[in-house]
Amino acid sequence: MLIDEVALKCIKKINFKTEDKPKIIGITGAQGSGKTTLSNIIKLYLSKQKINCLILCIDDFYLTKSERLRLSISVHPLCRTRGVPGTHNIDLLYETLSKLSNPSSYTSLLLPLFSKSKDDTLSTNEWIKYTDKPDIIIFEGWCLGARPNFVNLNYINDLERYRDRDSVWKKWSIEKCKSYLKVWDFYDHLIMIKPTNFTSVLRSRWKQEMDNFNKTGKRLFKSYDEIIDFCSYYENWTNGMWKNLEYQTDILINRDDYYNYEFSSIYR
Repeated sequence: MLIDEVALKCIKKINFKTEDKPKIIGITGAQGSGKTTLSNIIKLYLSKQKINCLILCIDDFYLTKSERLRLSISVHPLCRTRGVPGTHNIDLLYETLSKLSNPSSYTSLLLPLFSKSKDDTLSTNEWIKYTDKPDIIIFEGWCLGARPNFVNLNYINDLERYRDRDSVWKKWSIEKCKSYLKVWDFYDHLIMIKPTNFTSVLRSRWKQEMDNFNKTGKRLFKSYDEIIDFCSYYENWTNGMWKNLEYQTDILINRDDYYNYEFSSIYR
């Protein structure tokens, strides 16, 4: 099944009609699984039905480079790399979702933008000034729905074994994840995209890198080994979400290595 067909199935399975406040649809899944593409296609279909849709990505709420640098000094060197729970500005995200959920609470909002090429949040004068009132908010991100008990305390890769031998960074991230739960309460429905395995995630992330390089001539990672190292930060959380979260979703979508998608189950 192509991702366009998946989007149509999502629209048929979830009631997108809104009442007195916007409905929030969470889309979660590993890096390169198709979250952004699915979000954009759903938004396009909804716009044809005159439904006003806003896409909000958790990636835009990463802490600034300087904030992560301070954490790398005060907590653990691995905190410098964006990704795991603890590296987001969760207070700003909570405030933004609170206001968007209550359209009468604002006349305009500044929505942050994070530049992955700069590995930093853009200055506020480059943020999006949002003055609309959405009917639907698609809230997407790789760690949506993550909970503290999802992480395996044993070493699962070389990064954890050799660079976090005492699990200081891992335990810090687990503790920080507790503050994310108030944000997960905002979404009304959750869609999860699940690739075949973590090797598939690595290949997808490398494909993203090559596609971006072909379009822009720019790249974040120069080799597949760099992709492996970067994704090692995410691996434990990703495996934990696959093991625990799928039974808490409304729609589970499996994806194979050839980007074929299929509905596996409707849980709620």
